[in-house]
Formats: sequence, C-alpha cells, structure tokens
Amino acid sequence: FNNNWILTQSFAISWCVFLIYTIVKLRKNPTIANGTLFTSLLLFLLFLRPGYLYLLPVLAVSWFLCFLGKERKAATIGIAGVLITTSCSLCYMKAFERQHGLFAFSGIGVRNQFFIAQDAGFLYTSSKLVQGYNDTYNEVYPRHHNWAEVDRFFYAKYSLAEVNDTVTKAFRQDPVRWAVFCYDRLCRTALEPLTELFQIRYKGQLIHIIGPLVNSVYVFIFLYTILLIQWIRIKKRIPWLSSFLYMSLISNILTTVIGAPNGAYLLPATPFYLLLLGQFLYHLKITPIKNIELK
Repeated sequence: FNNNWILTQSFAISWCVFLIYTIVKLRKNPTIANGTLFTSLLLFLLFLRPGYLYLLPVLAVSWFLCFLGKERKAATIGIAGVLITTSCSLCYMKAFERQHGLFAFSGIGVRNQFFIAQDAGFLYTSSKLVQGYNDTYNEVYPRHHNWAEVDRFFYAKYSLAEVNDTVTKAFRQDPVRWAVFCYDRLCRTALEPLTELFQIRYKGQLIHIIGPLVNSVYVFIFLYTILLIQWIRIKKRIPWLSSFLYMSLISNILTTVIGAPNGAYLLPATPFYLLLLGQFLYHLKITPIKNIELK
C-alpha cells in the first residue's frame, strides 16, 4: 500500500508538469488537437490522484480570465475541456455511488477524514466506528502487518457512506470548533516535513529522508502574494499563467489542511511551487516592480 501510494505521488508530479505544458501550448496555439491533449491529461490526472479535483474550478476561473483577455478561441477550447472532464468525473462519481453508496471520486478522502475526526476528538472513543476500527486493528494487524488489510476488513464491516455520514455529522454539530481546528492544522502543518514520505530501504529498514518544512511554502506564498498584488496594481492587468499557478498552489494547501492527514500531501503541487519560486528568484534582481514581467 505504502509503495503504491508513493508511486502515484511520483506519477502525479510528472503528469502535472505535462498538464502545465499543454495548458501553455493550448493558449499559444488554440487547436482542437491541443484541446484534446489538455482534456485527456487533465482527466488522467484526476483519475490518478483525485486530490487534483481542485484544478477543475481553478482552470474554469483561469480560462474565464483568458476569455476576458480577448484570447477567446483558446479560452473556449479550454472551458470545453474542463466541462468534458467535469462531466466524465460526475459520471464516474455516480457509478461509484451506485456501488458504494457514496457520491465521491474515491474512498481515500473518507478514510482521511475519519482519522482526522478521530485524532481531533470529534468522534468519541466509545463510538461504534472508533471501537470497530480499534477491534479490527487488534484482530488484523498482528496477523498481516499491513494497514491496507486493516482498512479492507474495516470497510467490509462498515460502508463508506456510513463512515462519511458519521464524520460529516460530527463536524456539523460544532462548526466553530471545526473552523478553529482547521486553523490549528494550518499552523501545525507548517512545522511538518514537506518530504517525509521520500524513503529508502537500507538493510530491511525504511529510512525517512527529511526535507524542508512546509512553512517554507507558507513564507514563499506570503512574499509572492505581495509581488502579485503590487504587479496587478501597477500594470492594471492579471498575469494569466502566474495567477493559475498561484491559485492552484493555494487550493492544494487548503485541501491538504481540510482533508489530508499530513503536510506531505502538498507534494503533488510541487510543479506549481517550483515554477512560481523560479519566477520569483529570477525577478529578484529587478528592483522596480513595474519592470517585472509576469506571464
């Protein structure tokens, strides 16, 4: 399970780079072929890692801004690609609902929310689900030593819909506490290693390669926000590609804080972060913001 999880992370980062390339290519050369390639890559990326669902509203807003910028052919093809991808996603989610009773792209989000709610104290230890998971763990893990097997046995007893309804109800009963909890997670996530899931196996043991903390991303976003606001104020226009990358990175952070167990889920947004960081560092030597050219 762990190896497969890391494998999808690697593929997601690579395909995300390809997607950004096709977006730029579609804008420069708005053809049906490029639009088809963009739609195919976006759809594949969503099925590879459903956590990228935030790209759909981000891309819809981005292509709308492109339309307002008089690049209407590229924007029309891009919006059509987003609509096709959204339609395919909704059809898949409907099929998932018929099979599992839950309108969702996958069950991993429910699993994450269950653990988050349990750790945060939204679910009492005496609740049926918490007791059921603890009993399943005590029964299965000593025999298999595999978390995936624990999940498989647990969700064979309790449906995804039942777990989702219980967690959602727990959050809705105290929305103020949930908001405070999300803010607290935003702060605590900043102190987590950004690359704690990069591992090597040495003499039969997994060794975690600890990298920079997530707060480095927060600091950069703060600095880039100042640059972006000042640039828009001076130039009187919105840099299209920079805005898309910026909104994607912010959306990834929000989905990580709300629905992911740790800061390492920011890794799939690495291409957005590195492109913006490279742009920011390149323009450091240019002091007047009016001389900076954001794309």
